[in-house]
Amino acid sequence: MDTIRLSWDWRLPIQDYLGLLATTSQYAVADPALRRRLFTALADILGTHVELDGRTLGLVVAPVT
Repeated sequence: MDTIRLSWDWRLPIQDYLGLLATTSQYAVADPALRRRLFTALADILGTHVELDGRTLGLVVAPVT
């Protein structure tokens, strides 16, 4: 078995980041008014862009013959 490690920087405009957050369960099921207040507060704190560190770990598995 081999592993592959990938990392990258990801810079998103705040509205794109909040749109991405909105797709996760805890935000998707939240009361819409509460979600709007939370996202407004996050946008005020985080500014115009969000810097993310992306990481992926891949496992390469070969069949035993």
